Parts: sequence; C-alpha cells; structure tokens
Amino acid sequence: MRIKKLYIENFGGLSDRHIEMTGCTRIVGKNGFGKSTTAAFIRIMLYGFEGESKRTIIENERKRWEPWQGGVYGGSMTFEEKGKVYTVRRTFGRKAIEDTFELIDEATNLPSDDYSTELGRELMGVDSQSYMRSAYIGQNDVITNTTGDINNKIGNIADNTKDLDCYDKAHDKIADLLNKRHPVKATGSIRKHKDSVAALRQKVNAGNSIEDTLHQQDDMLRELTAEYDGYDVKIGEYEVLSEKIAKYKDISEKLSTHDKYEEDVNNSKKQIEEELEAFGVLPLESDIDEKLSVASGLSVEAENIADMELNEEEKSEYEALKDKFYEKPMDRATHLEITGLWRGRDMRLLDEQRRESEFSVLQNERDAVRLSMRTLPKDSIVGIIMIIASMLMAILSLVILPSNTLRLIGSIVSAVVLIAGIIITVFSIKKRNARANAECDELEARLSEMEKKITEDIRSRNDMDKRVKDYLTEYGCVFREETALDELLRLQDEARKYDDMSKRLEDIKDKKRDHEDKKRMLATFVTRWNYSIEDDFVTSLKDLMRRLNTYQNDQKTLEKQISILREYDESNNIEELRQVEKPDESLSLAQLAEKIRSLRAAQDEVKQKRDAVLNQRKTMMENFDEWVNDKELLDAEEESLRQEEKNYELLKLSGKYLTEAKEAMTAKYMKPLMDSFAKYYSKISGKDASEYNMDANIEISTVELGHKRDVRLYSVGCQDLVGFCMRMALVNAMYKEDKPVLILDDPFVNFDSERKQAADALLKEITKTYQVVYFTCL
Repeated sequence: MRIKKLYIENFGGLSDRHIEMTGCTRIVGKNGFGKSTTAAFIRIMLYGFEGESKRTIIENERKRWEPWQGGVYGGSMTFEEKGKVYTVRRTFGRKAIEDTFELIDEATNLPSDDYSTELGRELMGVDSQSYMRSAYIGQNDVITNTTGDINNKIGNIADNTKDLDCYDKAHDKIADLLNKRHPVKATGSIRKHKDSVAALRQKVNAGNSIEDTLHQQDDMLRELTAEYDGYDVKIGEYEVLSEKIAKYKDISEKLSTHDKYEEDVNNSKKQIEEELEAFGVLPLESDIDEKLSVASGLSVEAENIADMELNEEEKSEYEALKDKFYEKPMDRATHLEITGLWRGRDMRLLDEQRRESEFSVLQNERDAVRLSMRTLPKDSIVGIIMIIASMLMAILSLVILPSNTLRLIGSIVSAVVLIAGIIITVFSIKKRNARANAECDELEARLSEMEKKITEDIRSRNDMDKRVKDYLTEYGCVFREETALDELLRLQDEARKYDDMSKRLEDIKDKKRDHEDKKRMLATFVTRWNYSIEDDFVTSLKDLMRRLNTYQNDQKTLEKQISILREYDESNNIEELRQVEKPDESLSLAQLAEKIRSLRAAQDEVKQKRDAVLNQRKTMMENFDEWVNDKELLDAEEESLRQEEKNYELLKLSGKYLTEAKEAMTAKYMKPLMDSFAKYYSKISGKDASEYNMDANIEISTVELGHKRDVRLYSVGCQDLVGFCMRMALVNAMYKEDKPVLILDDPFVNFDSERKQAADALLKEITKTYQVVYFTCL
C-alpha cells in the first residue's frame, strides 16, 4: 500500500490542508505545527477512533480531535493498493452513528466496495492496536510488545489465527482467576475461605453453653411479668378515679365558658341598642361614601375656581373687549367673508390691470386695421401693373407700329389690358375694405365688452372697499388700504379672546354655583345626624362612617357571639352536663397523680429488669441462631475451600500448558526476529546486539551482573532505540510481500546527534522498500 495524498478538511487544529506523498515524505515544523495531528489523521482514516467509551478528552479520540474552529469534521486520503488507486473520504460527527464513509475508485470516479469501513484491518491485516505497536510509531511511544494479530502475521498461520487471538485473553483470564483465588494474598478467595473457616470454628466451639442460659432467663421473665401485672391493676383503679374527677372538672369549665359566652351576647345587645338610639335613623354606607367623595373634592374645586379667576390685567382687557363686542357681537361668517374679500382684493387689482392692458392692445389693433384701409392691398399690384403695361403698350403702338391698322389693334389691346387692370385693382380694394371693416366691428365689440367689465370691476372694488371700511369703522378701527388686512386679523383675534374670556367667566359662575349646591347638600346631610355645619365636612363624614362601621362590626360580633354560643351549647349538651353528679374528691387530682407516679416508678423498675432479661435473652437467642447458622456456614465454607483449592491447582496447570503451547509456537520465529533486530540496532548504534535477549513473548531484555534487566529501566534514548529496532524487525517479519506505510512521528527525538545521523541514513535505506511518512521538528 502507498499513500499518494491527504486532504485534511477539518481535524483538530488543522483545516483545509493538502499534502502530497512520495516514497519518503518528511513533514517538518515547529511544535504545534500539527505533525502528531496529521499522523493521527492517517491512522484514523484507516481504522477510525480509539477509546470512544472513555470520558476524558485525552483518551476519547472523537472528542480530542474535534475541530477547534468547527465545521465539517474529517477529510480524505488517496492511496494505491495492488495497482489500483482509491480515495477514501470520512466525516465524523459527535457520535459514531453520524459518521460517513465513502470509497472512490479513481479510475472510474465511482464508489467502490473493494474495501469497507474496516479499511485498516483489510489493508494491513491487523487491528488498530497491532498497527500502533508495529508500523505506526507514535511520539514518545516507541517501546512495543506483540499482540495476537502481530503473532499471526509473523507466523503466517492463518489457520490458527483464532487460537492465537484468544491466547492473550485466555492467559490474562487465567492470571486474573489465579490472583482472585490466591491462597496467601489477603484478597485471594482461598485465603478468605481459610480465614472464614478458622473464625467460624472458633465461634462454634464457644457457643455450646447457650441453651442452659436460655432456660434460666425464661424463669426470671415469668416472675417479673406477674409483678408487673399487679402494679397494672392498682394503677388502673387510681386512673379511673382521676378520670372521673378530671371529667367533672372539665364539665365545670364548660359550664363556666357557657355563662361567659351568654354574658358577652347580652353586653353586645345592650351596646348595639345604645348605638342605634344615638343614630336615630341609620345612615346608608353608600350615602356616606358618596357624600365623603363630594366633600373630599370641595377644597380641590375651590382651588380650581380660584385658579380660573381673571387677574387684574385680564379683567381690564376683558372690559375693553366687552365695550367693543358686547353690543355688537362679531358674526364669524360675516368676518370670514369680509376678510376673504379683502385677501382677494390684490388679485382683483391684478385682473383690472390685466384687462386695461388687454383693452389698450385691442385699441391699437383696431387703429392698425383702420390705417391699413388707406393703403393699396397687396393683391391689387397685378391690376396696377396691368394699367401701367396698357399705357406703355398704347404709347409704343403709336410710336413703333407703321400702319394705322396695327396702331388701332395695339390701342384696342392696350384698352382691354387697362380695363382689366382697373377692374382687378378696384375688386382687390373692395375685398380688402370689407375684411377690414368686419375685423374693426369685431374689435369694437370686444372693446365695448371689456370696457363694461373694467367699469364693473372698479365699481365692485369700490363697493368692497366701502364695505370693509364700514365694517372696521363699526368696531372703532381706522381703515387704511395698507393695514386693512392686519386690522381684520387683529379684530378676529380680539373677538376670539373675548369669546374665550366670556366662556371662562361663565364656567366660573357655573362651578361656583355647583360648589355652593354641594356645600348646601352636605350641610343638610350632616346636620341630620347632629353635626355642625361649621365643622369640616370630611371630618364629620369620616366620624359618621366610623360610627356606622363600629355599629356594623358590633352587629357582626353579636351575630358571631350568638352563633358561638349556639354551637357551643349544641356540641357540649349543656343541659345534660348540668345533671352530672359530683364525684368523691377526698383525694385531689395531684394526690392521685402522685400515687400513680410512685406506682408507675415501681412498675418501671420491674419493667427495666424484665427488659434487661428480655434483651439478654434476645441477644442469647441471636447468639443461638448465629451459632446454628455458624455450624451450617462452617460446613459450607469447608466444602467451598476444598473446591477452590482444587480449581486453583487446575488453573495453574492450564496456565502452564497454555504458556508452553504458545512459547513452542512463537519460538519458531524468534531467531529471525532477533537477527532483524540486531541488524537495525547495529546500523544505528554502531554496536552489535549481543547483550540483548528475546524471550518467547517477543520481549527484549539484557543481562547485567548475572541478572535479567528490563530495557524500560534504561534511558529514554536507549528505550526508543530498542523500541524502533524491534518495531522494524516486527514489520519485516509481518509483511514479506505487501509492504505497509511506515508512520514515524519523531521517533528519534530522544537520540543523541550520532544516533540521529545514523537513523537518518537508515531511513534512506528503508524508503527503498517502504513508503515512509516522517514527522519531525525543525
């Protein structure tokens, strides 16, 4: 498989990033550039997310790689496998059900079903965990170990895949079961069973005397119960007598309460009669409320009336306006008509000037027509030319023509032309004069009509001026053409102000009259209940309302007292209580109570003794039941212990045989793996790998001072070196034909400079066989 290009649309902190891939693609950048994010994107495009059930954002990759900037979550990867090029597109949601997967065959650009959402397993032949333990080398995660899938790929044993897949689970399960049954550890079930058996055996041995103790306690309980019951009889006799005395005392209190309720009723009746006598006639609450509302508004009304009164300046102004308008009230329609006429006076003047101008124009037109009649018309020129031509012809015929006959003919022709010319000229003049006369008549008629209109306009304007002058003079105003409109408007304002003041004075008079009517009405009302009209009406009415409310409350109190008395008598059967006889009171309730208290104290002592014996017996019975139960539990625990010890031995044998079988299977490819590891180790470190050993679990260790040492105890650089070489050995063994893409997320970050240089040289060799995507810092 070879990756050709990546498109990261939105993933973690990356968005809209295109990456073209070659045989060895180095992605170099500073911390935070997105190298580890890109490496994770490649793995997730193959396998999907890890740790989706985890709660923390670090362990739950779906949450960890959610885009910082929002938007579509995912991207695409184009890869080549077995000569065909595909593009896989994945988008991710908040839940797996929201994810999408699409595989496109680039040759046809159509969806392909050659691979499924299990793309990584189908291409690599291993699951995600195995891929991350082999060809995918994450940053600071170089040390590796094998999985069932890795063992399968190395051994090329497809038929036993299921068995090897289950080995780790079976081995872990057996180890867990052995740990749970450990005979020495405090948490082991065998140890717990042994401890339980010892404890139960001790309890059973200690409980053999319980039965005798129970018989002794039964005898003591019978004696104490008889003594307790004797005290009960004596206490009962005294309690009956106490109850009779207390009952009679209660009856006496009830009779006393009845007498008090009856006295309250009589006192309330007397008080109500006195209040009603003081009223004479009981007022209505609604009448008092109504009058009180009126009285409360009197002061406000007086203030409003005072505020409405005219001040001295307004009074003087009103008197002046009254002198002008009282005898001659202004007719608003007439005033508006006159004002409108005067406003239109300027337009009439303009009309007069326009008509006079038009009249002058028409006069000029008439004079021009009359003047044109004194000249020859244009169409008479032909006749005049003919007259002149005839004269010239006559002269020429007399002078030029040789014979008389010719001269006669010339004269005749000249005469005919002359007559025709005269006729044409005369006809033209008559025609022109007739047209001019008609035009003059029309102009004269228009001038006459216009003269009448001008005369009428002047007369109408003079009449209007006289009417406006008379109107203004009637109200004492001086008429001048230039101020007439201002005078009319001022007069209109004064008339309006006079009307407003007159209405205001009328309103004041009405309000004063209404105010006095209210005071008389209130005086009549309060004097009916003996209040002085000199007192404040509000105070008197409030006092009257208080008295009425007191009367009404007393009435309600009386009704309530009567109801209480009636209910009390009915619920307590007062007449029957009066018939109850008085009991013997030689001993008081206090003395009886003291006797009962002393008897109860003695009885309580007996009860405490009995309760103590009962508690002892209860405890003993519990101990007895527990002893019986412990005997049964002891038998059961001993049987469980035997079964657990048997199972423990069987599990130890199963684990031993399972490990031997697995080691026998994996031993076949230990030497090739170790050889491959040694080759890579030598190329990077420059040393041989003789100090390292590999066990049947494909784990690398060293021997130092005769002791086996785990490589995880060494420096991080040494650990990464061993881990990288082990991973390359595993990849070589797993993929003999179809080579995977190696994802290297800065695995040499902890190497020293010499090892980094050697590792870079080794990478060049590796890229001849594998496609490598190498992420590193600057």
